[in-house]
Formats: sequence, C-alpha cells, structure tokens
Amino acid sequence: MKENMKKDYKLVLNTLFEKNLFHIYQSSFSIRTENDRFMINKKDTIFCEEDIFTEIHYKKDLSWQDASKDAHIHSYIYQKVSTAKCIAHIFSTNLVAYSLYHNSFNPIDYYGTDIIGRQNIHNLQNHNNLSKQIENIIFPK
Repeated sequence: MKENMKKDYKLVLNTLFEKNLFHIYQSSFSIRTENDRFMINKKDTIFCEEDIFTEIHYKKDLSWQDASKDAHIHSYIYQKVSTAKCIAHIFSTNLVAYSLYHNSFNPIDYYGTDIIGRQNIHNLQNHNNLSKQIENIIFPK
C-alpha cells in the first residue's frame, strides 16, 4: 500500500513542480502513514529520482537526517491536528514577489475568494525564533 501511495503522491509532486509551485529547497510535502509516522520528501531531492520520500516518526530521531528541513513543522501539525492526512508547503513565485510590496492578498477567482478569502502576508524577519513564529501563524492562540 505504501508503494502505491508513494507513486500517487510522486505524481502529485511532479504536477506541482511542473506548475512552478513546488521548489526543491523551499517546499515540502508529507503524508501521514500511521498514527505516529509520516512520509516526507527528502531534503535536496530532485523529483526525477526514484526515492524521494523518507518515512519518519513524529519524535525526532536518526530517521530525520534525510528529511526535509520542514519535518518539524509537519510533525507539529500532525500531532495537533489528528485528522490531517497530508501537508503541502507550496507557493507560487509570483506570490513571493507580490509579498515583497504588500501586507495581504485577495484571491481573484471564485473558489479563492469563497474558500480562502483575504490572507495576511507574514513578515518572518527574526530567523532565531522562526519555528515559534511559524507555529503561532499556523495555530494562533
């Protein structure tokens, strides 16, 4: 079953990569495989490679050494949101450029307006406390 899952999600990643939404060093994608484990893309992986995922535990151990640098964020979300099945950290390069000059964005398509609505753009300048800032954005108190 995990092999079929890997094949299906590799197809999803390739599609996101082709649409310029998934980037080798800045994006991450994970799938919950068990109650305490998930598969996440390996760090510095190019998607034409055969083995792009690594399976890791929620608690950091040696299995994390090949995982994406976002593994701790994915682990945190899976532990806090028991219904989460997969997590995609993707972005459009156009949105990144837009964020340099704006504090928020409004989707202009119907589904974006109806489902997402206006979103604030967070300025994460304090790199020493980046993990905590991200946790506060994902799960505001």
